Amino acid sequence: MSNQTCLGEAEIEAFGRFVEAGGTLLAAGECGTRNHHGKAREQCPIFDLLGLRYEGISTQYETNGVRGYVPWVDHPYFRHLRNVEYNLWHNWPMVTAVEAEQITPVIKPVAVENDDNYVGWFPLPPGTPTSYAGLTERRLGRGRAIYSVSPIVWFD
Repeated sequence: MSNQTCLGEAEIEAFGRFVEAGGTLLAAGECGTRNHHGKAREQCPIFDLLGLRYEGISTQYETNGVRGYVPWVDHPYFRHLRNVEYNLWHNWPMVTAVEAEQITPVIKPVAVENDDNYVGWFPLPPGTPTSYAGLTERRLGRGRAIYSVSPIVWFD
């Protein structure tokens, strides 16, 4: 599920059964942050399934060209990807691993671009890692639920 924002309760329950029965769920971006009518949720049950706590969307860096980074780590999920910091070009979901393994964090840019601190077409470099998850995995039943803060196909 790549950034599938609208998910109904029945769909989320079906995903849970799928994972517990041995399936692999890969969710990315703002999956399930809205119900099946498109109404924003305060609590997002898909993130409960993923073992994450959803805290909203990061908007602090929305004036930046790059709004965050996901660093490469030595993990099987990254074996076919280049060893770089991957750009987050959008306001990213702030999620914290609660019952999931955090594989890599989100790194914030070194500063916020504004009229006095303008970089132009070159993005500001990575700053410090946040406590927010960039990529996680939760083992549940016989399956696993994987979360990527950004639609994973952007990186591969």
